[in-house]
Amino acid sequence: MPVGRKQRGKRGRRTPQVPPKTSSLSNIPSELLGKFMQYLGTDDLKACRLVSTLNHEATRALFRTLRLEPNLDSFGRACRIMGQPRLAALVQVFDYDFATAYDEYARLEQVLEVLQQLKPKTISLEWLYPEDIAYLLSPVQPVNRFLCKARQFKLTINNWNELVRIGPNAGKRFRKLSNQLATVADLCLGLAEFPNIPSVSPFEIERDISNAMLQGRFARLANLTLENIVDCKDSVLCFLEQHKTTLKSLTLKNLILSVQQEEEDTRVNIELKAVMRFILLLNKGLDLEKMSFQGKIWAGSLFDAERNTGIKVLCPQIEEDGCHIRHHVTEYICHRGEFPFQFLRPYIEDLIHGRLDSIGRYFVIRGEEGTGAEMRITPEHDHSWKYECSSMW
Repeated sequence: MPVGRKQRGKRGRRTPQVPPKTSSLSNIPSELLGKFMQYLGTDDLKACRLVSTLNHEATRALFRTLRLEPNLDSFGRACRIMGQPRLAALVQVFDYDFATAYDEYARLEQVLEVLQQLKPKTISLEWLYPEDIAYLLSPVQPVNRFLCKARQFKLTINNWNELVRIGPNAGKRFRKLSNQLATVADLCLGLAEFPNIPSVSPFEIERDISNAMLQGRFARLANLTLENIVDCKDSVLCFLEQHKTTLKSLTLKNLILSVQQEEEDTRVNIELKAVMRFILLLNKGLDLEKMSFQGKIWAGSLFDAERNTGIKVLCPQIEEDGCHIRHHVTEYICHRGEFPFQFLRPYIEDLIHGRLDSIGRYFVIRGEEGTGAEMRITPEHDHSWKYECSSMW
């Protein structure tokens, strides 16, 4: 072959070069991406060449997540996607938010009847309504198929609606639901909103829902998030105890410790002991790689909740890795940011700036005499703070 001449194919043609695949949508020209996106909400999906070929990773990314709202337009879009088998096969994340529902919406039963061929790895169901809860807990085939491959699962129940009720067999049904979620490693359970302080039957609905949700058994549970849960009779601790062999990470967002006041204890004493006892048992019973509180811990009597006099511990999340709790209650629990005990904040600021004299530069909140319950709070000059719990238990 002469020097300098390029090698050609048998017929003298150059071998076509396949463009490199990319997972970034920014690598697609904006005008091309705009033409593609305009077909997502229409009946003419087949007319889009990118959809018909599906050779590009960026194209797959557009259909990897299926987000629906409970309205008929969104339901119709889901039906059109299911009409395209190659599109349906791409869906890995299913996100259904019921918070935007109004008078007319597609029920979960209708949606899963259409989407039962999907097997997403991530499922998020938020603000579920009573009839949707009943269907999700029913042993029907569409639900079984839909849940069988899930690795991540989120379920929040609408407690804003006064019609929400959990039947007497809800605990057993949640256990059956957890059996269907045998592959789940990342789990989020809870209520859609932090319960308001009611004047009649305090937290009755939220307490029943929380107890029922915590009856499940998840064989591969590694990362757990509990949102707006009402703990009654140590239901949270029992749930954690049953999963401690696999559990590696725990996040608590807005926890209510419902306690009943004893005659020999004042209200402040029993509430303080409830918070300390929960933290103590949490630290003694679990060996986690990560544990954090976010939001607030509220402790108060169920039968005196309308006074709103419970102890509130606010734990704001300042950074991604902030708000960690150490695993021994005798060690300090350190946070940065807003100080949790609002009624002590003026004294803490005076203490930081040297306007108060205090032995060891800390404050102590004690329970009643003879109980041994106390919290020692120590502020730092960098506006971080730490507190140390001790008790007779």
